[in-house]
Amino acid sequence: MAKVCLMCLLLFGIVSPVQAAAPDEVLREMMVKIKLRGNASPLVDYVHWDEAFAALSDVQRKQLKVTNASELKEFYREMLTDPIPRVKKQYEARLPATPPEKKPDLERYYSQVIARLTREQADMKQRLEQTAYEVSAPKVEGASAIVMLKQTYQGKSTSEEVRMVKSGDTWLLPSVSAVTPVDKGPQRAKDKS
Repeated sequence: MAKVCLMCLLLFGIVSPVQAAAPDEVLREMMVKIKLRGNASPLVDYVHWDEAFAALSDVQRKQLKVTNASELKEFYREMLTDPIPRVKKQYEARLPATPPEKKPDLERYYSQVIARLTREQADMKQRLEQTAYEVSAPKVEGASAIVMLKQTYQGKSTSEEVRMVKSGDTWLLPSVSAVTPVDKGPQRAKDKS
């Protein structure tokens, strides 16, 4: 019943990501929104972007072509919503400088990347629809918290610790990689259940 009510509140915009008081409530909201959207883009609204940007090396900032936290947030919003337009822009930017004899190879490469991304997006949407999420009570120490996120997909469960940081009255993820909305396989310890 509580899950249905939370979903209704989220759908009608009555609850925003920053209104949840406890870290487990914030994580639960985020997972509901991710599941409803069918991709990880809602995660962008739950990240402490100043901390995430500060954690990047100069090399990473240069690779991502970001110079501040706002640019990093927009980069991830675009990539988590639909990365294909950005990949097409990269292709178009590289094409003029590519020697004519290498252009077919470049075109083939980008076609393969776009096909792979299209498959991955469809797979993520399907896995999100079929995954059940359980969020445990948090372990809070000052402005830091750990919340366990359990995912069950096709009868198999995995759990991960999700670290959260407090920023003002809001609990946020310290980075985009702080949570994995879809289990990617055996790299995390499997639960017995």
